[in-house]
Order: sequence, then C-alpha cells, then structure tokens
Amino acid sequence: MDVSLHHRFAIGQFVDMSGDVISHLNISHVRPDDGGLYKCIAINSMGSVEHSARLNVYGPPYVRAIGPIKAVAGEDIIVHCPFSGYPIEQIRWEKGHQELTSNSHYLLSPVQQGGYLVIKDVEPTRDQGMYTCIVRSRAGEEARRDMQLNVNSPPVIEAFKFPKNLQEGGRAQITCAVSSGDMPIYFSWKKDDMSIPTSLQITEKKEEFYSLLVFKDISAKHSGKYTCYASNAAAKVNYTAELQVRVAPRWALEPMDTAIMLGNTISINCEAEGYPIPTITWFKGQGKLSQDFKPLSMRNNSLVLNLATDIDEGYYMCHAANDIGVGLKKIIRINVNEPARFEQAARNVSSRRNDPVSLDCQAKGDEPIAISWTHNNGRIDLNNFRFSIAEMKTDKGVDSQLTIARSDRHDSGIYRCVAENPYGRTELVIFLAVQERPDTPSLLEVFEVGSRTVKLSWRRPFDGNSPVLSYLVQYQPLKYLQSHAALGMAGGDWSGPNIINVTLPSTSISRSYDSDLRESAIVAGLTPATTFLIRMQAINEIERSPFTDPIVLKTQEEAPTEAPSNVQVQTGGESELIVTWQIPSRESWNGELIGYTVNCSEEKQNINYISVVNNSLKSVIVSGWATTKATIRGLRKYTRYAVTVRALNSFGSGPWSAAIFGTTAEGVPEAPPQHVNCTALSSQSLKISWLEPPLQFHGGIIQGYKILYRPIVNQSEFEQHKYMYIFNTHTLPYAPFIPTGL
Repeated sequence: MDVSLHHRFAIGQFVDMSGDVISHLNISHVRPDDGGLYKCIAINSMGSVEHSARLNVYGPPYVRAIGPIKAVAGEDIIVHCPFSGYPIEQIRWEKGHQELTSNSHYLLSPVQQGGYLVIKDVEPTRDQGMYTCIVRSRAGEEARRDMQLNVNSPPVIEAFKFPKNLQEGGRAQITCAVSSGDMPIYFSWKKDDMSIPTSLQITEKKEEFYSLLVFKDISAKHSGKYTCYASNAAAKVNYTAELQVRVAPRWALEPMDTAIMLGNTISINCEAEGYPIPTITWFKGQGKLSQDFKPLSMRNNSLVLNLATDIDEGYYMCHAANDIGVGLKKIIRINVNEPARFEQAARNVSSRRNDPVSLDCQAKGDEPIAISWTHNNGRIDLNNFRFSIAEMKTDKGVDSQLTIARSDRHDSGIYRCVAENPYGRTELVIFLAVQERPDTPSLLEVFEVGSRTVKLSWRRPFDGNSPVLSYLVQYQPLKYLQSHAALGMAGGDWSGPNIINVTLPSTSISRSYDSDLRESAIVAGLTPATTFLIRMQAINEIERSPFTDPIVLKTQEEAPTEAPSNVQVQTGGESELIVTWQIPSRESWNGELIGYTVNCSEEKQNINYISVVNNSLKSVIVSGWATTKATIRGLRKYTRYAVTVRALNSFGSGPWSAAIFGTTAEGVPEAPPQHVNCTALSSQSLKISWLEPPLQFHGGIIQGYKILYRPIVNQSEFEQHKYMYIFNTHTLPYAPFIPTGL
C-alpha cells in the first residue's frame, strides 16, 4: 500500500549539516490497523536503496486484504503476512486447509522476525493456489486472510551465434528463438547496449516464438555485440552474440615524407583499420625496391628515432597486414637536417706574448655554412697584417682558422666563431689568454708595523693572464751610516750579503675585492728597532715581474733581550757598594738604551739556604747607554747584599743579570747592649750583666764592650767617670762582669 495516498499519513524530508537527506513519516490518529511492515526507498540517478522496519501498535490482531501475489517459476519467493495488532503470539500458514511447516521447500520465520513464508524453487503445478495467514494474540484472539499465489513462467532463449569468417560484402542472418515461457512474449534487439541504428539497414522479422535479424550487405560497421531481449509477464531475459566481420586493412593514418633536425627525436605514426586488427611492421632500406628493406623492431606501431643521426636518414616502409587481402605498404623518406654546430661550446687557448697563435673553428652541418669572427663583440680588423682568416670545406662542414702573427696583451679576450646555415645558427666561444710576466705590484705601502713583523699592502697587478703563484719580498737593514743620498741611487744596493728573501705563496695573501683590488700579507723575521729597505715582485708561471721601488720602514722597539755582563761589586764608603758592568751587545738592545736599573737586596743567611730579607731592596736607575758604574748608598753596615743589573729602553726593561754578592764596610755598632743589670757582690765589687745588641745593629764584628762607672756620694755630687775595657774573643748572648777594687 502506498502510504502517501492516505490522508492521515504525511511524508517529510530535510538535509542535515553533513549533507544527508533525512526522511520521516508522520501518522495522525494512530489506529491498531496502522501497524505493519513499512519500507523506505531512496532513489537517485545512480540507483536505489531500501530499508524495512515493523511498526507495532497495541490492539487486536488483524490481517489486511491484498491482491494476487505473482511468483516466477524456478525462483524463490517471500510471502509476507500483512497483519497488525500487538502483542502477537503466533503466526501460522495454510495451503488448501493444510498447515505448512518448515521443510526443504517451505521456510516459516518466527513471530519476532515477521512470520513471513519462504517458498523455494517455485513450481506452477505444486505451488500455485490459495494460501491463508492466521494470526493469534496472547489473549487468544485470531485473525486470518486468504491470498492467491499465481506462478508465471519466464521466457527461455535458445543459444545462437553468428557464422565465422564473415567478410565485407557478404550476407548473414541470426535467429532468437524462445523454447518455453508464458505467452505473450515480446522481442527487442540492441547492438553494443544501444538501439540498432537504422543506417545499418538491418531487417527484423518477428513471429510468436522467435525474432530474425537479416544482414543483406555486411560491412565493418556491422561488427559488434547483438543482444536479443525476450519478455513476458514473468520476466525479461536476454542473450548476446558477437558479430565479427573480417575486413581487409585500410589506412587510418598514412605516413608521409618528413624531415628532422640532427639530435632531435621524432615519432612517425602508421595506423590501419581492419579486422582482425592489422599488424604494423616498419622496414628500413637504401632504395625503394622491396628487397632493399629490412624489418625494424618498433613499439605501438610508431617509428621512433631518438637523437637522430646521419645514419637515420633514408627510406622507410610501413606494412599493414591481417591476412585479409594483400595488405598495405607505404614508402616514405626521412631527411635528417644537420644545423650548423660545434662539437664543443667553448674552449680555452693560451699563448706566450709575441708568439704566433691560431684559433681553429671546425663547424659541422649541412651546406652552405657561413663563418664569421668577432673579438670582444667587435669586428676583427683584417687590414691589420697580424690577423688572417683561412677557410676550408671538409666532409662534415667547414674549417675556419684565425691566425695572429705576433700575439700581444691586447689580443687576449673572447673570440666568437659564429656558424650559420639554413637549419640553425651557433657559436664557438674561444677564450684567448696571451700570457706574459705579471706587472709590477703598485702602491706598495706599510699597513701595520710590529717589532718583528710588518703587514704590507699593495694594489694587485695585472697577472699576465697566468695566475700569480707567489710574491717575493726582499729586505735589508739600512745602517745608520748609509746616507739618504745613497738610498736614492738606483733604490739602494741589492747585491750584498745582507739581502733577505721571503716568498709569499698566493694562499697566504689576503685580498679585498673593492674597487682598489688591494692585497696584503705579513712578513716576519725582522729585527726590532731596525730601519729596513723593502721591495717586492710578482711571480707567475711565465716569469717574474720587475721589483717595486723600495720603501723604508722602521720596526717597533722591544725590551732588551740581553742582561749587562761582567757585573762586579766593590765595597765603597761606609754603607756603600760600588757596582760596575759591561754594556750588552748592540744586537740585543732592540732600540736605544736609555739607562740601567741596579737592584741591591740584603741577604739573609741560614744553614741550608740563602734568601733576601724582606723590605730590604734598594734600587738605583742610572741614565745613559754608556754608563757602566753606579754607587748604592744608604745600606746597612757590614751586610751582605745580592746585586743585579738590567738595561732599559723606551719600550721596557731587559732581563736581570745573575746575582753578584758584596758586603758593606764595618762601622760602629748601631745599638747599645740590651737588658743591662748590676748586682752588688761585696763592699768593693759589683756584678754587671747584659745582652749583646741585635745582630742587625752590630755594624761589624763586636770586639768588646766599654763599661763606664762612677760612685754617687749624694744626689748632687758626681765624681769623674772611671772606665775599663773588656774584650771578648767571641760574642756571648749574656756577658756577666764583676769589677773589683771599688
């Protein structure tokens, strides 16, 4: 039943956000008999899909009436019971008042699955008739309905086929006959799944049980698959047979004469129609006679020449055959046109200056070939006796030779040999380098000066069209006795033994690529505070350049590297030492000496070592490089000192000389005895004791002590002092003395 025809049923649909179409069925005033199996069918241009689901409505059982059910003989059929009501406990089927049960022929589904009946392999005599569906509810209520099942027989087409070896111009007919099936039967035909065009002039004759196609004049366009359709009330069936018309080859794409550029690739198609499909074979030969050709191995019926060469030129034949008739043959000629070309696009040529040089330009290609020369994009003046051009034809083209009788620096540059023929134009670029010695470096100057190194800078010279391999730097010391007048004569004397050569390889050169094209390098091995004459030259593989004019530079000073020698120390006056020395060698000054520093440190003696007393250093600076004597005053008496001397220049101080030791002269003690003590022994004797002065205040070797004493009568009277001498042969830490006769 189509629910859209019922006024209580409404169908609606919409498209959701994901693009899916949602359809819904609304039922108003639902009744028990609205229950049943509902089916939703979705259809578009590509096909259809359906879904079934059951709607149960509470109520008593009820079976709707439906018309006769059609079944096709030999096929299975599913018979649904159109019942409603809920809940349903049992569904039974009867045929001719006999209840059906599941067996090999019938299948009854349970109530939960819809209670449908499946009849397998329907037969008209056995299965056609009246069927009854009985539905019972849980309350014991029953409903039933009879349904008529009619079985129809589909048409059966007998197999047919077209005769073999049909050729164009022949005749044929094909019959589509039906051996069984319910009447009436309707016939139709299609060719290649489409209606048969009237242009094919095929005649159809129909009878009650067959249809006949008649082909009066067969041609290639009749080839194809012919399908016969037979239909009746039960089904529509079909059978297909293929008609193959054997057709002699005829050109679909006939090859023609052609030309190709040397080195290019060409594909020449050769296509023929016919049935069976003609086989295409290519041949190559030297003439147009069939015996002059030999077969080639090709793919896809096309003649392909990759990177065509001279040997590819000639005659070719395309042969198409399919064993129908004599086949087809077509002879064509392929011309390989060679444009003007060179084996290489560029090359380098070098020559020594003043030597003759020849530039060869060998052009290949089809004649005529015209050759022209340019130098640095300008014409070559052949009126100049140094230039000449000679041309000669060869088997493969033209050989042109440009000769320069005596090459010069200005002849260097880019030479272009241009070759042109009707098929193309090309050029050979020749880079000519006329090689010679490099030019002299210019603008030589001092960039940085150290004490033993100098950084030189200069403008990079013309390299003579040969890379500069290195630079040679020469320098010599300029003695102060040399006059500037002598320096100005021929740049000085560079033949003496004091000349020093330094080679600067190109890898050690720093370069700046600004407009000045300057280079720089560091020269080492110089001596400090020395005036030098320095010059340089460039060296390439050909020769050396002239030297630059020499420049004068003076290196920075360094501290002296040698200490004064033969240092001696003599005792002078009290608390004085006299130090003398000899001047260091002149080579060690590293500048001009301005004086000397003399250090004097008090020595502290111990059993195991000798060291310097802290805070005892005396330092004296004397001026003048020729000064060789200094007096150090303010020293301690009778003290041993370590003396060192070093030279000074404006940069700094040199190394100290080895320590020389000297002792100052003796003097009076500089401190009295310590801790003097006096004790009475008798009426005429006293005991006097003391400690000797500190060692550093002895002022020499203590020979003895002088004791002064006098009586004291009263506080206001004093007698003249009496005294006595005590001589010790050695120093005692505590010296008691007992005078008598007081």
